[in-house]
Amino acid sequence: MSVETSPIAPGAVEEGEWGNRELEERPWFSWALDLTTERRWWRYSAADVARIATLACLKATGMPLDQMRRYFELSSRGQSAAPALRDLLKTQRGVLEARLEQMRCHLEYVDRKIAYWGAVEAGDDSGAREIARELDRCIREYGRRPRPESEAAAGR
Repeated sequence: MSVETSPIAPGAVEEGEWGNRELEERPWFSWALDLTTERRWWRYSAADVARIATLACLKATGMPLDQMRRYFELSSRGQSAAPALRDLLKTQRGVLEARLEQMRCHLEYVDRKIAYWGAVEAGDDSGAREIARELDRCIREYGRRPRPESEAAAGR
């Protein structure tokens, strides 16, 4: 299997597979890998595959690149870095919890919109008006919610 230029998902590269990419075209995550080059080819070790999978998972959580680098720096220190790693991951967990709450709010909004258009379709004007008032309250409440740290930092 050849290595793609996009980030590799867990399981996309198996241990011992050869990548045929030019060294100048290494993927953005190559700083986390210990590459053994041989005629512009390299072989992924089990440790490389584990780092790629970890990197893909951390990226999927929305963890910024500088924090991913920090994670790998700390994890190389072993047990002595465990408290710092736990703090780093707890912070990211908080970001994920905030995103999950935001997604729940979006789901609730879509459910209410479905109910609204169902009432409109059924000719239930009073039901549609009540749902519209609920939606208006939901929208005003949503505007007053604190933004997750990751959004505030990104200026969204």
